[in-house]
Amino acid sequence: LLGFSVTAGAAAALPVFLTWTDRVLVGALRPAAEMGVYQAASQIPVVFSLVLSGITGSVFGSLVADLHAQDEKERVTALFRFATRWGIYVSAPILIILVVLSTEVVTLLYGGDYAGGQLPLLILAFGGFMNAATGPVGLLLVMVGRERAWLMASSLALVLDVVLQLILTPRLGLPGAAMATVLSLGCAFGLGLILARRLGYWPYDALSWKALLGVLAVGGLAWVAHDLAGSGPTLGIAVTLVTVVVGYPLTVIRMGMDEQDLRMLRSPMRKLRLEWVLPK
Repeated sequence: LLGFSVTAGAAAALPVFLTWTDRVLVGALRPAAEMGVYQAASQIPVVFSLVLSGITGSVFGSLVADLHAQDEKERVTALFRFATRWGIYVSAPILIILVVLSTEVVTLLYGGDYAGGQLPLLILAFGGFMNAATGPVGLLLVMVGRERAWLMASSLALVLDVVLQLILTPRLGLPGAAMATVLSLGCAFGLGLILARRLGYWPYDALSWKALLGVLAVGGLAWVAHDLAGSGPTLGIAVTLVTVVVGYPLTVIRMGMDEQDLRMLRSPMRKLRLEWVLPK
């Protein structure tokens, strides 16, 4: 039990360390002013981790462990897919907003002096979305007894991050640091998905791919709407927010959701008197 706890704790901690490495090395390799800009920009994509934590909560891990002990692979897969799908549903509008309004978000939150954080924010937003869109893959591996494999994958990603930071940050500055972080996160979550697939667990189905396709469709629409509303930042922000907040949910609903997803939506939609939007 102690061995499992130590290994599982280390496996959970390493991805967190990975998100700190860029800040430490930017502070060591770039001027102090740039470190302040990067620190500000890198705080915003933390919202994606909060989304995933909010969806899985403290229930997902225990449910997976119980179902795995009963050899209920199909139910574990269904739970994994449900959590991943909702990770995409909730985080997709955030990604689109941060991509289309990256300059506005940085300047509104921190002021014009931090406008240089726009490109790092845009890059890191994709990394944060990748975290949410791969679902709780690390937690799944730990709960099915593959904590050592997840620890190895996370360790490899951390080493890769340090190497890439040392190569890219001095040459490309803040965007290089952000790229190194996203590539390393991609390594960790990609290996996690491969490990899960080998165990028979895969988080994506047709509904997941439709949700990702909706990101492209609504993201493109929001980009065009933002450009067409170019008479002032306030109008551009308002048009983009309306396009995303209204457009993405409607797109996903019309493209098709399963009954379990619709049941989750019916209660809040009923309170908002918007139940008519949902299919019967």
